[in-house]
Amino acid sequence: MKVFALLALLGMSCFAQRVFVYSPLTRIGPDGNIVRADKGSSEPRTILSPGVPRNGVSPLRIVVELDKPEPFWLDIGQNPENAVKARLYRENFIETPKGFVPHTLTEVSIPYRGFETDFRLPGQKAVTFWLEMGVAKDAPVDRIKIEPELYVESMKDWVVYPMEVRIQDPVLPDVASVVRSTAKDAAVNAPADAAIFPVICADLASDQTKLNESSGQLTTRELLRRYVQQDITLLKQRTDLDALFRKVAGTDRKTWCAAPSTPSTGPEWYLRLRDAIYRQAGVAQ
Repeated sequence: MKVFALLALLGMSCFAQRVFVYSPLTRIGPDGNIVRADKGSSEPRTILSPGVPRNGVSPLRIVVELDKPEPFWLDIGQNPENAVKARLYRENFIETPKGFVPHTLTEVSIPYRGFETDFRLPGQKAVTFWLEMGVAKDAPVDRIKIEPELYVESMKDWVVYPMEVRIQDPVLPDVASVVRSTAKDAAVNAPADAAIFPVICADLASDQTKLNESSGQLTTRELLRRYVQQDITLLKQRTDLDALFRKVAGTDRKTWCAAPSTPSTGPEWYLRLRDAIYRQAGVAQ
């Protein structure tokens, strides 16, 4: 399956129209490149077979890249049908001193009908989307197809990003409140993982509050915090997080939280911590 998927991805490179999938911790600018703040020494994780928990929501970033602005359709194929509850958001770019970065989100229909006006920024060739996959509590542990599908008017054909999603055994708690620090939020042009520092360090801060609802315009940063809080609810106690954090980061969490920073490898370091959390949760059950 993986060999087939890789061959299919290589086959897509011959087209001038492309669709890619990234983790939510790798932001893509309107030029189709990783934004400067999110570039690290490690290459972004290849998303071909992501694992997702039950009774939770998992995100991915979808990038539609065209050589020239033209109408297109973006659909999300599922097999079996309705295996997950899919919600799609178009990312809106904001200008910063270091260039344009995706920031706010606008929910759109599936399939999404795109037009030339989606490429309104100078030199823009990429439109980016945020896909949420909601999995039921009683969903069977299985492998399912969740495939972004791109249709471009000039090509008169579909380009498919082959992706197999693994529904995992861990079941998230029914309710997870969002822990958010009242400390000043990181700058929009800070690395993507800066948004989740307050959640990782929440119990070590003295200025934390709990919020259950959005505080305004929906942003990628707010959703990232929700997902990380969702992950941490799988741990029975914070000492488990301390142990896993030390194993992944090579330092104790309290020391790191005194002055949190993105490692040289880039923002996706958190994905290794998340993997460790889910492995432990799976063993515990």
